[in-house]
Amino acid sequence: MWTSSSVSILVDGGNMGESGRGIVFVDTARLTAKDIMLMATYARGVISVALPLERACALDLAPMRGGVIRPGRPITYASVEALACTETGISAAERCTTMRALGSLQASPADFCSPGHVIVTVVPRRQDRLGQLVPLNERAFHLAAQESGALAIAWSDVLNGHGNVASAHECRRLAAQLGLRLLEQDQHDSLVEAA
Repeated sequence: MWTSSSVSILVDGGNMGESGRGIVFVDTARLTAKDIMLMATYARGVISVALPLERACALDLAPMRGGVIRPGRPITYASVEALACTETGISAAERCTTMRALGSLQASPADFCSPGHVIVTVVPRRQDRLGQLVPLNERAFHLAAQESGALAIAWSDVLNGHGNVASAHECRRLAAQLGLRLLEQDQHDSLVEAA
């Protein structure tokens, strides 16, 4: 068992015959290199950071050039790297350094360069999405902000052993296997913690 007290899995159970899906996430203030390894080893999706637009503006982050904005999908910004990284920036430890800096009030635009090895997704304010489909990374960010005051979260889609998006059932099984907190989005768009 992996036993990380800070990593959670958020599952959307799907509806109308869909199999659902899930993401792994953690507040960047609590993020460790071990958590990055967990995401890379077991979630297998692209490991990104989600933060609000106000935070992206404060750090002078730029939208991805040529990026397409699609309703219900994360808004992707240019990749970044913390200047505190002393090697290539791709290791779990250095990605952790960059992600923790993105979620730190002490960080400034001068602390980052682009391109880098950390992809940034920007989440809108919660009230801007009322009545709309909300991507899981946005739900996870708003939950972490509410629970711990998170300024950013590290997150990854969960893929199965075949490289496809894992079903809600596969995500639940992964949470049980690794001893991670499991949250489920129900049909009323509410979050419940699984026992």
